[in-house]
Amino acid sequence: FGASLGLNGLLQQSALLQYPEDSYALRPFGSRYFALNMGSLPTLIRGKRAALKLYYGVEVAWQNFMFEGDIIPEKTPAGIAFTDAGRSLQKSKLTVATVGVPVVPRVTFYNSSGRRVCHIGVGGYVNYRIDSYRKIKEADDNKDRRHSNFGLNDFRYGLMAHLGIRNTDFFVKYDLSPLFRPGQGPDVRTLSFGIGF
Repeated sequence: FGASLGLNGLLQQSALLQYPEDSYALRPFGSRYFALNMGSLPTLIRGKRAALKLYYGVEVAWQNFMFEGDIIPEKTPAGIAFTDAGRSLQKSKLTVATVGVPVVPRVTFYNSSGRRVCHIGVGGYVNYRIDSYRKIKEADDNKDRRHSNFGLNDFRYGLMAHLGIRNTDFFVKYDLSPLFRPGQGPDVRTLSFGIGF
């Protein structure tokens, strides 16, 4: 069992006139990633100073995309729209909850006494969207939360890497699939990175 905590970013693949890049700019430290995971790590090959292992499991993740300024994500018949609230907001964010299956081959290195020194792994994942909602916090602390698909892709897949140094684990995830369905949002991919516990 474990948990991961990190940050999210959006990487534009192609420019679309209806979605200028500054219309969905994110607050870097407000766009957080959190996941709970359960997995297994069997050893495939073991040597004197290194071992090849395979991490696989199930992960439930929440990706928060907090927008700069007073932008509100709105569901429209054509997908998502990023509109100016016309008033001051404390925060506005889009949250996407997914369940996924990561599979990451790892090479683990040991010192002469058999203690783990570090590990490195590169693999992939497939995720399915189980919920998504936008949350707005007004200047007077009132909150508005609305659930919708917002033109998001239900299935997402990508590459991930793990780097562990003694008892500290780092991760990077990059979606190869677009965050939104074609024509229903900006052409962006998600990049997430952080630390695992």
